[in-house]
Amino acid sequence: MTKIRKLWPPCVRSGHCCMQAPCGYGLAGEDGSCVYLLPANDLGQRSCGKYDEIREKEKHLGFSQMMGTGCSSTIANTRRAVVLSNLRKK
Repeated sequence: MTKIRKLWPPCVRSGHCCMQAPCGYGLAGEDGSCVYLLPANDLGQRSCGKYDEIREKEKHLGFSQMMGTGCSSTIANTRRAVVLSNLRKK
């Protein structure tokens, strides 16, 4: 899994994946995005409100199936571009 993941751009916590649809641990809100996605920080990065729970449940795997597997999408992900721009300014 590690070798494959190196082919993709890194996750910058844009929240893109969670705003498209919730993962198996999430719950869709009225707009379809996950209700556990926390508000953006000053860089535009967003965190999962269930992060600790998910990490605990997946610790036997040695990696998280849910964290950092969708936000790296570079297609139609304007949130990623905003976060990267803000990170470069810092």
